[in-house]
Amino acid sequence: MNPDEKIHSLEARLAKATDGRERIDLMNELAYQLRSNDMARAEVLSDEALSLALQARHRFGIASSFRNKGVFAYNRGNYQEALNCLNKSLDEFQNLQDVRGQASVLTNKGLVYWKLGEHSKAMECYMFALQINMQMNDRVQQCGTLINIGGLYQTMGNLERAQEFYEEALELAKACELYVEWGTVLSNIGTIHYYNNDKQKALDYFLESLEIRTKTHQEREISVSLLNAGAAYFDLGQVEKGLEMMKKSLERRRAMGDKSGEAHTIQAIGHALLNSKQYQESIAYLMESVTLSQEIGTKNIEKQARQLLAEAYRELGDYQKAYEHFVKFHELENALLREQSEEKTKKLTLKYELDKSQREAELYRLKNEDLARLNKELQEANQLKNELLAIAAHDLKNPLQIIMGFAELISEESKQLATINKKASSIRRASQKMLGLIEDLLQTAAIDAGKLELNRRNSDLGLMVQVISENFYLMAEAKRQKLEVSIEENCIVSIDVERMKEVVENLISNAIKYSPPEKTIRLTVARGTNGTVRFSVQDEGQGLSEEDMKKLFGKFQRLSARPTGGESSTGLGLSIVKKLVELHGGKIWAESEGKNKGATFIVELQAEPSQQMPENHV
Repeated sequence: MNPDEKIHSLEARLAKATDGRERIDLMNELAYQLRSNDMARAEVLSDEALSLALQARHRFGIASSFRNKGVFAYNRGNYQEALNCLNKSLDEFQNLQDVRGQASVLTNKGLVYWKLGEHSKAMECYMFALQINMQMNDRVQQCGTLINIGGLYQTMGNLERAQEFYEEALELAKACELYVEWGTVLSNIGTIHYYNNDKQKALDYFLESLEIRTKTHQEREISVSLLNAGAAYFDLGQVEKGLEMMKKSLERRRAMGDKSGEAHTIQAIGHALLNSKQYQESIAYLMESVTLSQEIGTKNIEKQARQLLAEAYRELGDYQKAYEHFVKFHELENALLREQSEEKTKKLTLKYELDKSQREAELYRLKNEDLARLNKELQEANQLKNELLAIAAHDLKNPLQIIMGFAELISEESKQLATINKKASSIRRASQKMLGLIEDLLQTAAIDAGKLELNRRNSDLGLMVQVISENFYLMAEAKRQKLEVSIEENCIVSIDVERMKEVVENLISNAIKYSPPEKTIRLTVARGTNGTVRFSVQDEGQGLSEEDMKKLFGKFQRLSARPTGGESSTGLGLSIVKKLVELHGGKIWAESEGKNKGATFIVELQAEPSQQMPENHV
């Protein structure tokens, strides 16, 4: 039964079918048969079949529908969608233990990988499908898979191996009277002989292919066989016979409305006439090919026609026209190279995404009960650590505050006793340092445990920085440093004022702490061009090395820079700052040209609309 007869048979059966599941299966089978001739109708049928199959929980129907959707996506060039649909189909067929369905999906996956240039993956799919076909003794599918494997080897340049698989497929096609596959294999073997410059043997195969295809009315395939046979006749010196075959191919292309095939066939006739030195006739055909190619947008066919036209005019001695077509040829070649480069980039990106997805899927598959148990134990241990840290820090905070209080009392009551006063000051400084560390630890634990909640409201970040900076002038003056403040108006952001105050104070304090005396520290608040507000602190201090940049916002990290006035640091400040900024949905980063070249810390937050008075209208 030829493809058209099969389609008519399925349509007749579908019109009579009353059982829901039978209708779904017939719709899917009809959609699959229509994939080459009428893809729009095929997609409508497949979508309807999938919807009905999901409602009826008909898993075979679901699997078949996803297979069809994968095939249609492949035909549209959407290879990511094709693989997604085919993988869903494969999962369904595997759950149903339907190995025949699995083989069908694997064959189509092989086509997608082939198109992506993933030849090893394509071959793996085909070989697996072939193994299933042989186990099921499904000679029809086995024949088709053998043809695909042969085609893949041909693409890879291994013509000898390709022919081995084609010959095996040919035996099956003849034994089972699979006329479509029979004609395809004969044509492919003929092409191999043509590449090997055995034109007579190639012609024999092309003619045999034409005979088989004519018996089964495969119109598109008949035109291909006619064109191939015509080219072989030309190469064998039988010009008239070759031209006759090619013109018959052209007639069929036009009758089918196949514009791309028509343009290609016209160009092939022009090329053959050029080789037989019939220059004027050749030019006429090649110009027709150019016009049609431009009409349908097939640059590759036009490029080849332009190259042949340049050659024809050169042979006639018309160098001006030869040059004009040569220039057009190069313009088209460059345009195609750009398109190919873009397509290659897309394919490489898709390969990366596919590999990434497969790696993630494999990692997910490898997770077992032991890994889940270890993960749970780790989470419990981490939670216990945070709770113990919070308890310990909280319990230490109160006695430290008592120590600080008594140190201040001792200091006040012993001002006349320099030695006691000095020791009391030391106690106070040490306890202050410990209290700072404990407060940082408590805040870090709260953030890590997700217990820190923000009390947001719209505030002007510029005004906040202006007010906070005034509290640091004395600290800067003590080190003979200068604070320069540049503030834009209406830098409105949605923030927790107290938490953002910690961020600003920490960054200004650090700039003063790590800058040498007599340096300038610049504070800036400005609106960005991308709907953001930026607060930056630029110093002229010790800068940041490459190693510093790697560990800048980590906990308890010690950087190469050291405080320039004997100040202390807990090693948690920047870590807390980063987490607070990120809790606000913002970003923080540092920039530095290297050691002793200063550093700039930048906080970026999403801007909110400024509160302006409405305009008056007269």
